[in-house]
Amino acid sequence: MLLYTILTALFLLVVGLAAVASNPSPYFGALALVFSSAVGCVILFTHGGTVLSLILFLIYMGGMLVVFAFTAALAAEPYPDSLGAVAITCFAVAYFYMAGMYVFPIAEGMLKGLVTLDDETGRATDNTANGILWFYHKGGAYLILSGWALFMTLLIVLELTRKVTKSLKDKEK
Repeated sequence: MLLYTILTALFLLVVGLAAVASNPSPYFGALALVFSSAVGCVILFTHGGTVLSLILFLIYMGGMLVVFAFTAALAAEPYPDSLGAVAITCFAVAYFYMAGMYVFPIAEGMLKGLVTLDDETGRATDNTANGILWFYHKGGAYLILSGWALFMTLLIVLELTRKVTKSLKDKEK
């Protein structure tokens, strides 16, 4: 049952991140990001990080409210595009395809040795120590990649706000 919960949460995380990546409207994009962060905290919770998931969710929600306020103020659209638009649906399908091509081979290898049976007692043993070792072994590259992505996001947001501010100043003159 727990495995199905985790797999469902991982699927919902991919759905939320595809909605974030394929949505041009800041309103629905921020809502999809809030959904993705909630599902990510559920994944942390199922792996035993109860306090960590709660703290991360509260801190992330505080930051998301600030980001949502800025994006809503910068890109106020009277009729924003929704996820049902044809172009956005095509982007979402493409993101699902790319995520599936990358995630399924990795997930298949990860799930093979998750629980093993002891030959002497016949009991199921958990390979949590192997998971922790894998996390620290592969986590460094993912940490660097995540930091780079956040830095690029910061630069893009700063560039967009600079262009909007410059165009507003030009209109005032």
